[in-house]
Amino acid sequence: MNRALPGRPYIDGVSFQLPSFMLVGVLNTFVDAMVFAVLVTALGVSGGMPAAALSAVAYLVGALNSYVWNSRVTFAVRHPSAWRYAVVTASSLGLSVGVFQLASMPLTPGAGALMFAKAAALLATVLFNFVLCRSWAFR
Repeated sequence: MNRALPGRPYIDGVSFQLPSFMLVGVLNTFVDAMVFAVLVTALGVSGGMPAAALSAVAYLVGALNSYVWNSRVTFAVRHPSAWRYAVVTASSLGLSVGVFQLASMPLTPGAGALMFAKAAALLATVLFNFVLCRSWAFR
């Protein structure tokens, strides 16, 4: 089955896909962090489960951005599987929220502690996402 976008060959090499995935990831991280910061500031949240819920919302906004860019650029597939990507995203979201909660537990509440926990959660999901997106979601 030809999964390439019209006018573009399907690029299967990790040498292109990994840097592209990472660049999209940088954009997603920016989107995720900015959405999180805006929500935390606007709602006056300083920690606990409300912060974890806002982290999840911000993560999902970044995931939508990722689906668009990675399906069209990184993996250049004609018919990306939205349901497979949703499974990868849900799994990654669970990992992200879990790491966020664990990383924020020993910290003194506040915006700095929340951003540290958010950074730990983002780092934990990068490799997990690439492997599952490349091997399953965008195949």
